[in-house]
Amino acid sequence: MEIRLLGTPEVWHAGQQLEIGSTKPRLILAALAATPGQVVPLDVLVDRVWGEALPGNPTASLYSYITRLRQSLSPGGVAIARRSGGYVCEVPPECVDIVEFRRHIEVSKNAASTSAVVDLHAALRLWRGQPLAGLHGDWVSRLQHKLLEERLSALLALARHELCGGGRLDELIDTLLQASSDYPWSEPLIGHLIQGLSLAGRRAEALDLYARFRQRLVDELGEEPCKELNEVHLRLLRGDDPTSTGTTSPALVVPRQLPMVSRHFAGRGEELKALDELLDPSASRRTAVISAIAGTAGIGKTCLALHWAHRAATQFPDGQLYVNLRGFDPSARPLTPGHVLGEFLEALGIPGEEIPRDDAARSALFRTLTADRRLLIVLDNARDAEQVRPIVPGASDSLVLVTSRSRLTGLVVEHGALPITLDLLADEDARQMLAGYLGAERLSREPDAVADLVDECARLPLALAVVAGHASVTPATSLRSLAGQLADRRQRLGVLDTFDARTTVRGVLSWSYDAQRPEARRMFRLLGVHPGPDISVAAASSLAAQSVEATTVLLQELCRANLIAERPEGRFSFHDLLRTYALELAEQSPDDGGVLRVVDHYLQSANAAARVFAPQGHAIGVPSPVAGVTAERFANRDSALAWFDAERPALVATIDHAAQVGLDVHAWQLADRMSSFMDCQGHWAQCVATEEVGLAAAQRLDDRTAQAQFHRGLAVAHFRMEEGDQAEWHATRAFDLFQTDGDTVGEGNVHQIWALLLGDKHDYLGALAHAERALELYRLAGHRSFEGRALNQVGWRHALLGDYQQTLDFCRRAVDLQRELGDPKHEAASWDSLGYAQDHLGNRAEALRCYESALSLFEQAGDRYGAATVLRHIADCREASGDLSGAMGAREHALKILDALGHPDAARVRLQIASVGPVRRP
Repeated sequence: MEIRLLGTPEVWHAGQQLEIGSTKPRLILAALAATPGQVVPLDVLVDRVWGEALPGNPTASLYSYITRLRQSLSPGGVAIARRSGGYVCEVPPECVDIVEFRRHIEVSKNAASTSAVVDLHAALRLWRGQPLAGLHGDWVSRLQHKLLEERLSALLALARHELCGGGRLDELIDTLLQASSDYPWSEPLIGHLIQGLSLAGRRAEALDLYARFRQRLVDELGEEPCKELNEVHLRLLRGDDPTSTGTTSPALVVPRQLPMVSRHFAGRGEELKALDELLDPSASRRTAVISAIAGTAGIGKTCLALHWAHRAATQFPDGQLYVNLRGFDPSARPLTPGHVLGEFLEALGIPGEEIPRDDAARSALFRTLTADRRLLIVLDNARDAEQVRPIVPGASDSLVLVTSRSRLTGLVVEHGALPITLDLLADEDARQMLAGYLGAERLSREPDAVADLVDECARLPLALAVVAGHASVTPATSLRSLAGQLADRRQRLGVLDTFDARTTVRGVLSWSYDAQRPEARRMFRLLGVHPGPDISVAAASSLAAQSVEATTVLLQELCRANLIAERPEGRFSFHDLLRTYALELAEQSPDDGGVLRVVDHYLQSANAAARVFAPQGHAIGVPSPVAGVTAERFANRDSALAWFDAERPALVATIDHAAQVGLDVHAWQLADRMSSFMDCQGHWAQCVATEEVGLAAAQRLDDRTAQAQFHRGLAVAHFRMEEGDQAEWHATRAFDLFQTDGDTVGEGNVHQIWALLLGDKHDYLGALAHAERALELYRLAGHRSFEGRALNQVGWRHALLGDYQQTLDFCRRAVDLQRELGDPKHEAASWDSLGYAQDHLGNRAEALRCYESALSLFEQAGDRYGAATVLRHIADCREASGDLSGAMGAREHALKILDALGHPDAARVRLQIASVGPVRRP
């Protein structure tokens, strides 16, 4: 099997060429096979194939092409496999000509001259023409340029070996002549060709070649040949040895270019340890990449790199090189690799007039000079991997640190670089940093203000440094005053302004933002108006009114620029200062409808989830989706529950925000759709808060039906929290509204609540009367689901009165009805009542069977409090049976749930466990 990319892309197997289709499959093959065995992330693959000219659904298009490509490659045993986050070409590396070409080159660098010539010839024979011929795009152009540079370096290395060893001159001349058409301006190549012609006795041809090349250089570029080529010409004219340089090796210069490092460095222990491990002689990695995830700008990349570099400088006796590549500098263009190489060569002792003008030649000379040296090279503020690659030494003991706001995945993939990702400082490290500026004594006087400063600065090192600078130059200003200024979101970035674009937080953040495509900048601004702490791809799609595929690409772009961070659950977020900056930009360039779309997304999705999670609940008239909104859909209760659980913080924040911006219908309807989930999961305090917001919105709209539902929901939540007075007040208000509107089912619901409240007061007869009235009203309204609940309520009241046969009768009817209707949560409650009755009738085995059914159904329904209640009943039943170990296990399980819920019953269960004491486990 052979995958040939050094020419028109081809695949050969058993002497036959496989048909791999049109341009796109060939491009996908090249994008994957260029690094065989390594996963190419999905967004990177999409970018390599389409660049900015994305199709409507790039993921679907990619999958379609890959399916066809797999079919074409199957005879040769080449697998295009899906891996986490991307695709990989599973083929032995030696089957890909690019890999083999580079392997031969690397081998030649450490080989004796004769062996090196063999490997260089083998490498160059793999070329069949322009690499990736027939393919187009930014990635293709970059790879072609890189490969052509590598080929030129190989040609020059071959020429040096052959000329010095007096090898096959005619063959070398033919090779260089053919290559000169591909590299028409390469002065080193022309120089070697002139030397070869001279050594072969073809002096006239050599002189003619120089004259023609010089004339073309003057006519087309307005330049004279470089010093090195002129020296070759002069030696030719004098009849000297054409391979003699006439110069001595440059004196050994030891550069010490590291800038001064901040005295207030704090934290980063794990990252420093990882960098220290690179000093291990056995370490295989020789390039480290420092990048940021949780907020690139101001995260401390340069500070970490320089702090470690100064600490490790003695390990690099041949010197330290440093350059600011200006990758994200608004005041100047990024430095080109050729410019940097020129500065580095000069720093290493090469006179300016002897530095080649050709970038490839500069890179080759740099690799030659660093091959036997141990240098530490710091490449600060890189824009992308392309800016860095030509500056990385070849085989040497040098070590390179690269800092960038981008992730530079290419360096990790191609050079085995160590990715070090910086997050925000830990609280203690942030305080240590402030103490370095202000002194521990000043911080000790205002510990609460220090904690607030750390929070308001989002633990971002740059922001902390700015605040510390303000405080140090104005010692009379209290830290509490500074914290108060930062607490106002609209002032925050202004307070952090130093009036220096390089150190002001707003200015530094803008460099990363301005470097993005317009579509990505719009997405960043829109994320600023999202109310929640993080966002899913689906919600972001509605926010931006775009497809999930297009949104995913944009979010990944922002991640690569470290303007946002992707969390393990597939959600995206950014720290508070970036959020403030995004919102500030959004307010300057408002995108009409963004807030409405994301609020509507949550309402539409929550309504769909509630219909699956609690299908027997009351229905409301949710309006049709707003244009651009695509609601999520749910196949079962588990998926609906998982969505509610993942989105709860965002949903709660969205309810508040909707009410604040006047979207009252969305506010109350979203709060209503969350109520069943909040009750089942035991989030009662949060339920009270959201339902109060919903109630206020319904009151502003004068929607009496919605008001009644919220009063009912608040009554239930307060009852769960053992706040009987508030529960009673809301129940009465709900009943009045339901009765005025003639809502029989609503009245029945309130009677159910009154039954609960009276039961808590041990008024079991009064509770039974309300339960029976609720049953009567539900039957009158024909509401069978609520009838099942009331049957259980009546049965339970009979149990508390000691009439267990009545309990069995009512609760069995409840189970039958609830099973028919598919209502697992309330069927579980009925099984719990049956278990209680059987236990008190002395049928403990049957009681445990009923309880186990109840526990299974409560867990299926996601009702944690219901599950804890049944576990307590199981414990009582097992204890009465003499199974103390089983009872203890059930109580401990119940306590774990109640502690997680923060429920008052946890204290009672804890007392029960303590009163029994240790129990021997079987």
